[in-house]
Amino acid sequence: MDLSDLNEIQAAAVKCIDAPVLIYAGAGSGKTRVLAHKIAFLVEEAGLEPSSILSVTFTNKAAGEMKSRVAALLPRLKGAKKSKMPSPVVGTFHSICARLLRHDIHHLGYQRDFVIYDKDDQVRLIKSVLEQHELDTQLYPPQYFQTRFSNAKNALEGGEELRSRAKGKDGDILATVFDSYQKALRRNNALDFDDLLLLPLELFSKHTDVRDRYREKFKYIMVDEYQDTNKAQFEFVKHLAVESCAITVVGDDDQSIYGWRGADIRNILDFHKTFKGAEIFKLEQNYRSSDVILKAAYEVVSRNQQRTEKKLWTAKEGGELIRIIVAEDERKEAEIVFQRIQHEVLVKKRRFGDLVVLYRTNAQSRAIEDVLRRRAIAYTIVGGPKFYERKEIKDVMAYLKLLVNPSDSVSLDRIINFPPRAIGDTSMNRLRAFSRDKDISLFSALDNGVEAGVQPKQAQAMQEFKGLIERYRELMGAAVSGPDAKGKSNSKKRESNGHLGVVELVTTLLEETRLRAYYRNQGTSESVDRTENIKSLIDSIEYFMEDDPEADLSHFLEETALLTDVDRWNDSTNSVTLMTLHSAKGLEFPVVIMTGMEEGLFPLMRTDDTDMDEEEERRLFYVGITRAEEQVYLTCAKNRRRWGGPPMQSALSRFLRELPEELVEWSTDSEAEALPSTVSAAARKHRSARTIQAQELAARAVLDDYVVGAFVEHKLFGKGQITGREGVGDRLKLSVQFNGETKKLVAKYAGLTRL
Repeated sequence: MDLSDLNEIQAAAVKCIDAPVLIYAGAGSGKTRVLAHKIAFLVEEAGLEPSSILSVTFTNKAAGEMKSRVAALLPRLKGAKKSKMPSPVVGTFHSICARLLRHDIHHLGYQRDFVIYDKDDQVRLIKSVLEQHELDTQLYPPQYFQTRFSNAKNALEGGEELRSRAKGKDGDILATVFDSYQKALRRNNALDFDDLLLLPLELFSKHTDVRDRYREKFKYIMVDEYQDTNKAQFEFVKHLAVESCAITVVGDDDQSIYGWRGADIRNILDFHKTFKGAEIFKLEQNYRSSDVILKAAYEVVSRNQQRTEKKLWTAKEGGELIRIIVAEDERKEAEIVFQRIQHEVLVKKRRFGDLVVLYRTNAQSRAIEDVLRRRAIAYTIVGGPKFYERKEIKDVMAYLKLLVNPSDSVSLDRIINFPPRAIGDTSMNRLRAFSRDKDISLFSALDNGVEAGVQPKQAQAMQEFKGLIERYRELMGAAVSGPDAKGKSNSKKRESNGHLGVVELVTTLLEETRLRAYYRNQGTSESVDRTENIKSLIDSIEYFMEDDPEADLSHFLEETALLTDVDRWNDSTNSVTLMTLHSAKGLEFPVVIMTGMEEGLFPLMRTDDTDMDEEEERRLFYVGITRAEEQVYLTCAKNRRRWGGPPMQSALSRFLRELPEELVEWSTDSEAEALPSTVSAAARKHRSARTIQAQELAARAVLDDYVVGAFVEHKLFGKGQITGREGVGDRLKLSVQFNGETKKLVAKYAGLTRL
């Protein structure tokens, strides 16, 4: 196989197939190219069947790119779907586990037509559990339980671990609600997002014959972004590959930024301990960023202790200096963002789509959006309002979920009285109590309204609703789609066996329930948008069925449940992209504007932070700056409003102070528009008086260790944040918040250490 388009280390990593392989792949070092070539090498040179190779990614977007690259390297796989030729199994952890469970979940007592609950569905179910236990949802918010349960599952923990960690009454409540929540999921034949990873582990442990079947099926395992794996994902990979050691993982510990959601950097750092005899390759040549950007990124991330030493380099020397711009407040900062966009588009002749604005928290986008909207700059927010989380879409999807799985009480609750059928909360509460007492599903209980104490009129409406769903389940049948005799999708047509195609079924259901008419008849601009969104959903179903004629409604529901924000983002749109730093992982842009470079915001600091948290913030800065190919702007504000309070003084981010002097150019907001487009070598060595003055102005923000908003540490009280100050000199008193409690301290005698 021709590997001439790979560099020496890339080619060596591809050809190494007789030992476990760990590839440290720095940002922009061609890891996707290496993985695609390795799949092709395993097929062409090692003789493996394509379908015996499992390649795991972290986003559907990455999976799609991998599939297209592999198809380009293996022409005989082109059109494999039509020719029925097996292809490599490529997908995210969640999609692969969902596919596995569709086939084998019955071993665990579930039905194969399970539905996948998103966060909103989970919160609704937890709310019903809390009400069942007569717990006040104001004192015990369902969202809190959802977060705690998700974190526990990612750590392979359950109710007892929750009990022991919280202790006392709170521990008992957490454990009780968790157990009831799990029972409710099973009763609804539903899985939450975390269950998709946990249940395969339970399946492999309890049914070793099933595990061995998958070990036999997948002769070689490949895992991308291995530094982001959590405990459950690590165990999944270990189950499949620890005996054969036929595995290649690719990752970069310097880009491990998901510790807050359970990712464990030790998985990559200790790979050689799990898989004995591992060969390790370091991809350090960068094909994306300028030399200036790479040197700046290294200077910050190399200060971390938990990392493997490596340093990216590029054949492209020099590059634009990193521009640091200090604004008076967040409004001025937003104006700077606009000025830099304007400069890049008008002077540098870039497209809007060449620029990305990154921020540490979603709340920072508001001021930037306000300015871009006023200035008529086209922009797209990744992580903004999500199509499948809009009310009207959730309503339609609830009907579809109930068709696939009548046990889904969350979906039933959502639509039983929508559009209105005169079935109120009192009637439903009686029916829920009846279903629990009789240990039957809520859907089954719809026939027993009168027996449950529901008024006859409402009981009749319940029966009619149940009949409607059952009739459409019958119309849907076992095969809701499929190719016709000529191999074309018949998703629009009535099938010969009397069943409806998926698109016709959905359209007819919406007409009969008058759901679309309900929105249309409201006659407001919002209702017009909602009606158009429903039409767009139907179009999506049609496209999905055309792309895969053998798919059915459950496949569509699964696909949409596993979509992420980045998967929905269309990078071909010519608009400025706004997103959080976490969302930017894996992407690249000619120009990156990183905002909010202030202590307490980036790095984001809380009173309970550890050194490991600071190291992750440092890696997040590294990820952000290495998204850029040519130019980086870093902005900060000397004063910023946060949490709806008054403006608070800000201190310059430590990351800015760690950047080498020769790699950066400073200015203030009043000078931002006059920034030069290029900087000569002489200018780098001898900065102008204007630039030096700007840097001095910026430095003033950090001269006073006791500015409001600064984070400090006290030997007795621990870490805290200064929330107020009064007096001067020896009489300076500080108000410091420690773990929710405010202390007043005399600065001179407090012994505070600035963080």
